[in-house]
Amino acid sequence: MIHTPSRRLSVAQITDELGVQHLQGEWEGARLMLRRMGRHVRGAFAGIPQPGLAHVVYNLPLLLACDVLEQTLLKLRVQYGFKSKSSSLGHLLEGARTESDITFVVYPALNIAFNHRNAVAHDGELLSPEQCLADIAAIETQLMPWGVLRSDAPNMDSAINDRG
Repeated sequence: MIHTPSRRLSVAQITDELGVQHLQGEWEGARLMLRRMGRHVRGAFAGIPQPGLAHVVYNLPLLLACDVLEQTLLKLRVQYGFKSKSSSLGHLLEGARTESDITFVVYPALNIAFNHRNAVAHDGELLSPEQCLADIAAIETQLMPWGVLRSDAPNMDSAINDRG
């Protein structure tokens, strides 16, 4: 369904309820993976720091979070009809930015997260936990106004601190 002026929303939101539920499930999977991996790493080494392994624990959820962002942008492209050169995350970000109905609240941070995702996925880099968490937080911040995540839902921070 292409967005029409008669259905104008103050901020672009995905109106496909099943699509939103799917995206929420994918996000929850990333959150739970971060939580479980963190527990395993802490338990396996009895509190002895393992920096290399800790990087992996945070980099995988970053890749999953970027996938949710990409899936969200694909749904927004169908709904609002914006153009993009391809279905890749970078092209979707560029295309969505040109759509006046789609509001970005943290576009520069999303672009940084995209570049970090490419470094991990394509170049085999392992980013610091702090960088991964900053990128995940930016994605989480953007998914809220688009109607994918609710502000009262458990966030990635709760997974790290084992609160949810």
